[in-house]
Amino acid sequence: MATPKPETLNESFAIPGRLTFITGPGGLPVAMITHRHAQATVSLLGGQVTSYRPRGHDDLLWVSGQSRFEPGKAIRGGIPICWPWFADHPTDPTKPAHGIVRGSMWDVAQTRTTQDDQTQVRLEITDSEATRAIWPHPFHLTATITVGQDLTVELVGVNRGDQVAVCGGALHSYFSVEEVGRVAVRGLEGCTYIDKTDSLKRKTQEGPVKITGPTDWVFLDTEADCVIEDPSKGRRIRVSNQRAGPRWFGTLGPPRPRA
Repeated sequence: MATPKPETLNESFAIPGRLTFITGPGGLPVAMITHRHAQATVSLLGGQVTSYRPRGHDDLLWVSGQSRFEPGKAIRGGIPICWPWFADHPTDPTKPAHGIVRGSMWDVAQTRTTQDDQTQVRLEITDSEATRAIWPHPFHLTATITVGQDLTVELVGVNRGDQVAVCGGALHSYFSVEEVGRVAVRGLEGCTYIDKTDSLKRKTQEGPVKITGPTDWVFLDTEADCVIEDPSKGRRIRVSNQRAGPRWFGTLGPPRPRA
């Protein structure tokens, strides 16, 4: 797929005074959203939010300075879209980690201003010869990013074939904090998690989550709101998530970080 040029995208999708497409890192097209509530950037590589700054706040998201901004490479940071599997493939370790769409170029389907004065961009991606070589199922995936006083990301997958396909995914957010040792995450108290640093043992979270060493935990069956308390920055980030009922593949999302 050819990389679209910002000037071409602006002819069809720019919103004067709110949304424009620019050339971002690596020469890739990026949607720049700016209005009275917040500023955000969305990369067409990976369909990925890379920045969200509520008015009067520093960026809530973090992106590594070592990220390689080129098709086929994943951007490390922001809100990567992992699909149709998260982490390693469950049966074939030779397949790419976190699925087939985070290193792909997405198409712009729509941009608009909502009735409550938010700015929304909808991106989409469908199966191709390259994706079917890795995951042999036809699909249509949309990511709807809504920028206002909150940031909402909704991911919807549709099975375009005539066979059942099993999939999973994640909106794998990277949040910016000042001193990780002082951060606490509230909302997961009493939840069960898998400790990937301790032989995949199942454990129960006691009290707020605090980072005191290498940490790689997967919390199970929770839709609780989480609050990241960052005393060094003097702010809290609330992360809400919702999972809709299945539509063959199902619907994943959305995390809603906010100050």
